[in-house]
Amino acid sequence: KSSTGANFFLTYSKDISTMNIVNNNQQFGLVSKLIHWLMAALFIAIIAIALYMDELPRGAEKFEWVSLHKAFGVCALAAILLRIAWHRVTKVPTPLADGWQLKLVRSW
Repeated sequence: KSSTGANFFLTYSKDISTMNIVNNNQQFGLVSKLIHWLMAALFIAIIAIALYMDELPRGAEKFEWVSLHKAFGVCALAAILLRIAWHRVTKVPTPLADGWQLKLVRSW
């Protein structure tokens, strides 16, 4: 008898092993997902750093946080450019939505 945790792990590892690296018609691939979550983490970090350093008085510590904030910003820009380039060389999965949602997506 296997536990729920073991079933989850087996299902999860099966999904990872069969995951496509590039996009296909049904889903986004591993590269697209990694770029997406990298960008999410960078933007969260940038906002958190900005909120923290805003409260600091002028000085060496604030300068270090501003430098880190700028470095993460440059990384975010690189991730955006990478995402645009990746989007141009891979296919996009077929949208699941229809009607106004599909029109909104295609208007971009």
